Amino acid sequence: MRVTMRYFMKTERFTKIASSEPLSYRKEVIQEHKRWVQGLKDDKGMKVKSGYLVDGEGKPGGGGVLLFQANSYGEARDLVLGDPMIARGLVDFELHEVRHEDGAETGSERTESYSFPFRSCASPQSGSL
Repeated sequence: MRVTMRYFMKTERFTKIASSEPLSYRKEVIQEHKRWVQGLKDDKGMKVKSGYLVDGEGKPGGGGVLLFQANSYGEARDLVLGDPMIARGLVDFELHEVRHEDGAETGSERTESYSFPFRSCASPQSGSL
């Protein structure tokens, strides 16, 4: 049986806690995040689209988005939980499966869309990084 990879989209927004962290710490974690995304491409051979959101004037701060493929919602969730920005509590995120425009199922199993808001309790002060 041929299983077709399903498409997923993770959106994220900075937490209020993130704004209280030193800018140097936030920049460090963002660089870790960029290396993580590059690793998905280079090490795992994944086709990934990632970027940050801007407002009508081109100013960043609206969050970010990651588009990728996985075999299941659980696999997609496990993947995004490895994102350093999530693991270190800088962002909350939602994860959705993206359906084809025609509504066709993408594989033999039934597909469902979920939203998985998540806030990590890890912070530099807690020592649980």
